[in-house]
This record gives sequence, C-alpha cells and structure tokens, in this order.
Amino acid sequence: PWTPLLFQAEPDRSSRNSRLRSFYQQGQVESDAASVGLNVDPCDIDGAGFDPEVYLSKLLQEQPLTSLMAKEQQMVDQIRQLDSDMQTLVYDNYSKFISATDTIRKMKSDFHRMEQEMNNLAESVSAMSQQAADVRQHVGGKRAELKRLAGVSALLHKLQYLLDLPARLTELRREGAHQQAIRAWQQADRSVRRSAELPAYQADPRMQRLLGDLEAQAGSLQDDVLQFVDQGCNHLVSELCILIAVFGDIFPSPESRAKLEAYHESVMRSYLAIVSKRFCLEARESGGTGDSLLVRACDRFHRKLQAMHRLVTEGELSVRALAVVCDAAAERAAAVRAQLDLRLTAALSGLRSQLATAGARSVSLPQLMAGLLTELVDAVKAALAGLQAFLATDVSFSLKPAFRERFCVRAVRQELLAGFLNHQATQCARLAQLSPTPPPLLLLLLSRYCLDFRNSSLHYLCTLADEQFLVPESPQAEALVTPVSELSAVYSDSAAELLQAYVCASGGTLAGMLRKSVDARDWLQGIEPRSVRAVVKRVVEDLAGIDASVSSLYDEAPSGGGGRGGGDRSSDSSASRLARRPLTAASRSQWSATPSTLGNSLLHRLFSDKVDLLGPAEFGRASVVSGVVRLALKTLLECVRLKTFGRYGLQQVQVDCHYLHAFLWRYVSDDSVVHFLLEEILASAAHRCIDPVSMEQSVVELIVERD
Repeated sequence: PWTPLLFQAEPDRSSRNSRLRSFYQQGQVESDAASVGLNVDPCDIDGAGFDPEVYLSKLLQEQPLTSLMAKEQQMVDQIRQLDSDMQTLVYDNYSKFISATDTIRKMKSDFHRMEQEMNNLAESVSAMSQQAADVRQHVGGKRAELKRLAGVSALLHKLQYLLDLPARLTELRREGAHQQAIRAWQQADRSVRRSAELPAYQADPRMQRLLGDLEAQAGSLQDDVLQFVDQGCNHLVSELCILIAVFGDIFPSPESRAKLEAYHESVMRSYLAIVSKRFCLEARESGGTGDSLLVRACDRFHRKLQAMHRLVTEGELSVRALAVVCDAAAERAAAVRAQLDLRLTAALSGLRSQLATAGARSVSLPQLMAGLLTELVDAVKAALAGLQAFLATDVSFSLKPAFRERFCVRAVRQELLAGFLNHQATQCARLAQLSPTPPPLLLLLLSRYCLDFRNSSLHYLCTLADEQFLVPESPQAEALVTPVSELSAVYSDSAAELLQAYVCASGGTLAGMLRKSVDARDWLQGIEPRSVRAVVKRVVEDLAGIDASVSSLYDEAPSGGGGRGGGDRSSDSSASRLARRPLTAASRSQWSATPSTLGNSLLHRLFSDKVDLLGPAEFGRASVVSGVVRLALKTLLECVRLKTFGRYGLQQVQVDCHYLHAFLWRYVSDDSVVHFLLEEILASAAHRCIDPVSMEQSVVELIVERD
C-alpha cells in the first residue's frame, strides 16, 4: 500500500518544486546550471537533473523497508510543508495585489484631480501672460515717461513743504512766532541748497532739451504733426505754465517777475519759430488729404496758447500764435497754387502733343477746348474746397478778423485765385512768343479758350471764392485784390495776342509755300501756261482747312454785345458759306486781269482807298481768315517784285491770280483787299516783264474753269 503513495507524492512534489524554483529562483538556477554544466546528480532531489526513476531504483536497492517507510513519511511531511508555504505565498501575493490595485485606483483618481488643477493653473498662467503682454504693449513706449512722471510726483510731494513755506512764514510772523519762522526758513534753505544741483530744480536745461527735441522733429515729416503739437503743448508749454505759476507764488517781487517774463519771452520765441517751421513744412509737403490734419494741429496749438495767454498777459502771446497759424495757412494756399500751376502746365503740354500728333481733321477743337476748360475750372474749385477746412465752425481761429484778412483775402482770393488766373492768361500768351512756334491749332484753340474763360468762368470763380471765403466788400479788401475787370482785360489781351500769332503762323505757312514756288521757277524761260500751278491749288486747299478750323471756334463776325470776344460759335461749315456765295458772272466782272487793268493799275492806285494789310485780327472767322489771306498775298507780291518775267511768265501769274480771286473772295469779309493785292501782283509782274503781253481774259477764264 505505500508504493502508490510514494509514486503519487514524488511527481507532485517535484513539479511544485520546479515551478517554485522557476518563479523565485530562475536567475540562480540558470547560474547554477551554467556552473555545473552536464555534471548533475540524478538522485539529488533538489537538483536540476533529478530523475525520479533513478532515485526510486536506488532507494529500493539500497534502503531497507523501515528506511523506506521513514523516507516516505519524511517526504509526505515535506510536501505538506511546501503546500502550506505555497498557500501562504499565494495569500501574501494576492493581498499585495489587492493592495497594489487599491493604490493604483487611488493614484488614478488623484491624477485626474491633479490634471484638472494643472489645466486650471495653465489657463491662469496663460491669461496672466496675455494680460502682461497687453500691458507691456500699451505701456512699453511710455515706460520712461511713466517713470519720469512717478519721479515728478514723488518730487512734488517733497516740494509741498517748500510750496507751503511762504504762507507758513507769513502766518508765523503774524502770530509773533519769530523763532519758529527762523527755524522753518533755515530748514528750507538747507534743503534747497542740498538739492540745488538736481536736474529737477534746473528748469532751463530741461526747457532747452525739449526745444532741441522739437527742433529735430520740425525738419522732418516722419512724425505726425498732431503728435508734434501734443509733445510741444503737453511738455514744454505745460511745464512753462507750471513754472510761471509756481515762480509767481514763491517770488512775487517785481524784479523776479521781470526775470520770469524775460525767460518766458526767450523760450516762447524759440518755440514759436520751431512750430512755424514745422507747420510750413507740413503745408508744403502734405497732399490734399493732409489739410484736415494741418487744420486740427493749428487749432490745437492756437487753443493751447490762448489758454496760456490768460496766465501770461504780456507779450501778446495770442496774437503771435495767430500769426503762426496765418503763416501756415498762407503757405498751404501757396502750395495749392503751385499744384495748380503744374496742372496747367501739364494740361497745355498734353494738349500741344495731342494737336501735334493728331492734326486738324482728326480732332474736334470745340471738344478739346471744352475739356480743357472743364479740367482747369474743376481743379480751381477743388483747390478752393480743400482750403475751406481752415474756415470750419469748430476751428478756434476761423472767425478772427486778422486771420480772415491774411488767409481769405490775401492768400486765397489774391495770391491763389487772382494769381493763378493771371498766370494762366500769361502762360497762354507766352506760347505765342515761343520759338519755334507751337502748332497753329494750339494758338487758335487757346485764343478761343481765353475768350470763353473770360466770358463764362472768370466771374464765376471770383464770385465763388468771395462767397466761400466770405471776402468782405470793403474798400480795404478791394484795395488788396485784383478786380475782375482787370483780369478780364488780361484775358482779352492774351486772346488777341494768340489769335494774331495764329494768323501769322498760318499765313506764314502759306507764304512760305508761295515764296519757295516763286524762287524755284524760271520766269523768263517757259512755255505758254495751260493750267494753274499746283502750289496755288495747294494754297487754296490749305486755306479751306484753315477756314474750317477757325469756323469751328469762331462765328462769322464779332458780336456787338461781346466786345472783341465774339458771340456764340456758328455751326455753319465752309461748304455752306460757299453755297450762299456762288461764283457768278457779276462777281467775276468786279475784277479781271485784262490788258486795260494792267495799263491803268497805277492810275487806279492813286484814286483808291488805302487798304490796311497787316492790321490786328478781330475775334471772328472772316477777320482771321482775311488776315491769313492778306499775309500770303503780301508775301507773293514781294516775291514777284524781286523777279524778272518773260511773256509766258507774266501770263502764268495772270492765270494764278485769276484762280486765286475765284476762290479767295469766299474767305474774306472785304473783297477789296483781295482785289487790291491781286492787282498789285499783276502790276508788279507786268512792270518786271521784258515782254508785257497778257493773255486774253476769255482764255484765262477757260483755263481756270477747267482746273
């Protein structure tokens, strides 16, 4: 019966020992196995190479029955002991595992709570950082100023004793406490002497430093003009006011007051010069959008100095501040005037380029003139509207009589408006004097522009400026401004000069063609004429173009109500006028190049009226074109007088003159001018001819009608 128990207990015990050793002594077993190697004892029940079969065989062979039974009982006891130890270990491990699980659960709960607290802490730190950044951004640039103000505040608290000292000494003297008054004075005297070298007690170096900072900013536009004014008013003027108030209370004697006034005058003279320099620079360099900013700066400066004037009545500080504002406003008006001058120059240059490249037949002269008139009138109106910011009702100096006289009357009405209008007329008239001569169409267009500007825009702009800037109708104001009648006369003279220059330029072009044709031809040698010369036909064609250009801007004759300016432009074309005055036999009978005409030319000139060949052109189509015709024919006459003609040369001149008469009478207001000049040309040619035999009139008419 013991054998089954033995064989049953040993495997269970061996497996349990093996598992326990593998769990608790794995490292030790591996090290022992490594040290022992293959030399293991199979009968060592506690060894790694234990073999139950060998161990049992050895016991059966070597041990008696009693020893085997004792061995069995020993092994059973050991098995029970090991089972008890293993159970104890399991219970201990389980209790530790339960304890560890509780600890982990508690730590997890604590971690959740700590995580929430850390998140709250992180949010609080982030909010504090943002607030600190906002405060740093808001106060960063003013940190030095805040530090200075804090120091000033602490210094003022320390100075409170000194400020109260005069009243205290007076009270002690009134009460008869002379000893206490002497001690108070000695204590204050020691404090003042001890602090005399501190920068806070040295007013003049601080004022000089502030003036130096303002002087550096006055020559540049990097800083805003409002900031410039605020820095001067909030620092220099405010400290100067405090200094005056405190100094007057502490040192009320007349001598001290005189020294204070001298010091105040020195500082304010420098400050006003610096502010005037900056205001004038702002007025010159800023664009149209800077007017409101400049006005606000001037208003803030004027209000601050008006308040200071109530504290210091000497020196007429308010008047001097207004003078600085007037200088700035006048400088702004001058800058606007300069912009208008540049606008006028650009407009005239663009118009000249357009006419030079396009030509007369591809552009509409009335449209160009209307566009130029609208552009410049709108520019003047915009300039006046921009300057009205200085007269806003909320501006402290806008109603001052001195400001209105300096700005409204002198700067705007006279120097800006009247000056620009006079400059415009003069600039247009100067084009007539340029060499080389500008395009003739430009001269013609500008002459009509000056007339239309005089008739429609001159009085309107002057009235607009008087209404917008409240220019008074007083003898003093009228003596300061240029009257409209004088400006109107300037524009009339400019228009007349331009028109005369157009006549000279256009007539000079035709005269040049005729002169070259006369000089290039051999009038002694030639054949009998069979047609009109091509240059004469070209002159008539160009004259038709000149007539069309003039007709687009001027009417037939000057209107009686418009003086030299003419009335409305006629819409009739050159073709319609030619249709109204056809070439009839009656008109041809008025002039003919017959031999009798050639013979009686001298007698005819003796009894005919004198014809004005180079008189001034009136503002009308007929007068302008007549001037061109007179100049061209007069040139042809002078060229003929310098040549010697043969028979056929004389007959060619006869044919050309008849052709010219057939067309030129249509463009002139007085046919006698054409008759006279053509007769002079024929008479001169006959006089210079070596064989003065004229062509029959019928043949001449036939050639002209065929051409």
